[in-house]
Amino acid sequence: MTAIPKVSVVIPAYGCARTIPHVLEALFAQTVQPLQIIVVNDRSPDNLDEAVAPFVSRIDYVRNERNLGLARTCNAGLRRTTAPYVMTLHSDCLLDPDYIERMLGHLESDPSIAVATGQYLFDDYRALGLSDRLFAALNLLPIETNRDDTGIYPLGFIEGKADVFRREVIAGYGFFTENLSLTAEDQDLSAKLRRDGHRIVQDCRARFRVMFTGTSDSIRKVLRKQRTYGRGQAYVVIKYGLGVFGETTPNRRNRALHRLGQLVFAAGYLAALAFWLLVPTQPWPLVGWCALRLMYYAIVGWVQSPRDTLLVTFIGPLADLWYLAGAAEGTVKTLLFGRT
Repeated sequence: MTAIPKVSVVIPAYGCARTIPHVLEALFAQTVQPLQIIVVNDRSPDNLDEAVAPFVSRIDYVRNERNLGLARTCNAGLRRTTAPYVMTLHSDCLLDPDYIERMLGHLESDPSIAVATGQYLFDDYRALGLSDRLFAALNLLPIETNRDDTGIYPLGFIEGKADVFRREVIAGYGFFTENLSLTAEDQDLSAKLRRDGHRIVQDCRARFRVMFTGTSDSIRKVLRKQRTYGRGQAYVVIKYGLGVFGETTPNRRNRALHRLGQLVFAAGYLAALAFWLLVPTQPWPLVGWCALRLMYYAIVGWVQSPRDTLLVTFIGPLADLWYLAGAAEGTVKTLLFGRT
């Protein structure tokens, strides 16, 4: 008799032909088997069909008729799941062999936990492409190269990379909100869960490695992603309040302060620029404000190479402006239309 899977894994796939074979191999190597694995091709522009072909006998491979975006693509896969626990896994995340086993340990031992997630790292951060390194630095991603942190932390929200859920719980919310197809679908679901008394935990003993697949493969995309983040976080804060972020890890707390700093700097920059335009003989508020922010980003990029540090220093203030633009856009759309 065929064993019934305890976990269904849904992989939304777009532009990931290079990485998805490695992601699937890591799933086949999990200590928890069998798994129901569902790959949903969201009209990927690369040779994804060819990349997945060697695995089709071991997975459920679905093709969207048109590009649906992340939330709708995840939901298309989640509706096909049959296991009591479901995992949404990004197509550039390679799990440690015991990753799912550790996640189940939390979910099966504590009914109040609705979601469990792990911690990601880069085996060789400097081997990433330039724009990927900038993306990581500008967003204060936890660039961890060791496994010293073995803590288990309560979280305010998930980040949507490698999360294991109780299926019956998130099915009650209709899975992800589909009008948030480009941003904040993970934070929106997290807010609903925490509002209703469910817990989210992160186990840093469970690791996965991240390989970027095109989200940030140009500086233009890096900046555009800042706008996307701003839109999504404006939606979440307006709809659920600042309490949505709740308990968190030190890195996430620093990132939240970084986002606040982006808004403060960008608004201050625009005010100083307006003052200078009105009083051309007094450029010093604008010069001083920009100098402070350049110093901040120089410190952020200090651990990188001299060239990367220079780029982070001067691209950082532009990222702040894009983030403010996204937050303004998200505020208007949320208030008027209830979406981002």
